[in-house]
Amino acid sequence: MKYKILLVEDISSWQKILKGKIRSAIENINNADCDIKLVDNFDEAYTALKEGSWDLLVTDISFKLSEQEEEEKLGKELVEIAQSRRIPTIVVSGTLKPQEVADLFVDYTISDFFEKQLFDRKKFINKVQEILLSKEQQVKEEVSSMSNTIPQTDIDKLVNVLTNQAANSFTNPQEFFRDLLNRANLPQQWVNGLAGGWTGNPNIDARKLINWALAKNGNPNDKRFTTLGSILNPLLIDVGFNDAILIVSLIIIYQLCTDKKELEKLKISYQVPISAINTTTSTSDFGPNINWSEPDKTELESWFKPEPDFLDVGFLIQAIQQATSVCRIEITDQTILGTGFLIAPNLVLTNYHVVYSENPDTQINPSDVVLRFGCFTSTTGDEEKGQTFKLVSDKPILESSPTNKLDYALLQVEDSIRQAQDITEAKCDFENLPQQKMGLNILQHPQGASMKIAISSNAIANIFPDSGLMQYVTKTSSGSSGSPCFNEDWQVVALHHAQKATHFGSIREGILLSSIYQEIKQNLEEI
Repeated sequence: MKYKILLVEDISSWQKILKGKIRSAIENINNADCDIKLVDNFDEAYTALKEGSWDLLVTDISFKLSEQEEEEKLGKELVEIAQSRRIPTIVVSGTLKPQEVADLFVDYTISDFFEKQLFDRKKFINKVQEILLSKEQQVKEEVSSMSNTIPQTDIDKLVNVLTNQAANSFTNPQEFFRDLLNRANLPQQWVNGLAGGWTGNPNIDARKLINWALAKNGNPNDKRFTTLGSILNPLLIDVGFNDAILIVSLIIIYQLCTDKKELEKLKISYQVPISAINTTTSTSDFGPNINWSEPDKTELESWFKPEPDFLDVGFLIQAIQQATSVCRIEITDQTILGTGFLIAPNLVLTNYHVVYSENPDTQINPSDVVLRFGCFTSTTGDEEKGQTFKLVSDKPILESSPTNKLDYALLQVEDSIRQAQDITEAKCDFENLPQQKMGLNILQHPQGASMKIAISSNAIANIFPDSGLMQYVTKTSSGSSGSPCFNEDWQVVALHHAQKATHFGSIREGILLSSIYQEIKQNLEEI
């Protein structure tokens, strides 16, 4: 297991001590690794806590400011955020009085406190281990119980898949289920126990098999999968694309595969976008300037709630389907320019500033632009090559609006994309405006990396129909310019184009698709 630990300390000598002791704690946990993010100031720590996902916070309680009271107030604010996000917290400080330490335990339920002057290194290592091992056990318990808590609606979907496969198999339904069990690598005693129980009714037998598998939980013959996961995995090569997406989504959401490498193989094979929660994103500004009016603190807090990797099976299925519309925009020397998405059979939408340089000496030649679809992380950690396409030579940029207006460019792609497999147009809402506090999901290539997904359930902060702009907090980075912003129904409602760092985190901005549509609808109607 790989743990994510946030270390907040502004004194270099203590940074070295604490980082070293955390690594010592990890070394004594079997098959464990860690990613330690070290920050030395309140603003960066605040942003990391709000936007990241952490297994442990180790923090000082005071920072180098002019007034002692203000120093400790900021430190306690970090501890309060950690408490609200249920992140275990160890406080290490040399400035607190006994009553103040007691208050930390009572008011913020911290895991432990260590005084710098009397720092017990062995006790600190043991405490870190205790917290992380508790986290690992919690994850295991969640995995163990997850397969027994699949909602009936998702079980019904799976029953339908198995029923159709059994009814349309080359043999009779009984033989179909016997063959499936043999391919699942289950204990022979289990298989024999089911041998005489098939009724010949595909629906009844499908539901019986699923309920039986859920009750069994783990598979002793193949510990990479639960029993249900072992049955579903060989079924993937038999079913069509949509049914395969459903099965993979069930395996991911309900943790029916417990082996990380095997799970990554499945994600790559079926082009499941990786969550941006677990990736490093830049907090620096990029794109055009954003005119931002900050709301009150209560509203800010509501935007930065922790988000899961994926919400449910239906959500993940739609994410996979829409990911086939997204491309990374490069030039032939492999420089990454940004992101785009297929909006019509041979038209890709991206930002104006992605394909037009403000510097006349570095203008981009459209003939050098490469659109790379299906760029995901491979099982080796490298990138899948995906499918690449060039722009047409005659009018490659069909329509555009400069950066200071609607900041879009409509690109004409070579006709071969019309015959491409596994590339589809994005679902778009050209007419309706999104609403404040709605969810917003962004498929993107942050910092030019393989495709990632950022999820936020309460993301939209401001909408400006007159200027065609929308502001939100869903995570992005440089390289994300030109990404599609999807609403809760997985329809594109905006074109992402800018980010601005603030003292509380980063705000992002996109162009409303309804505004762009008014300028490009004739081009879309002519396709």
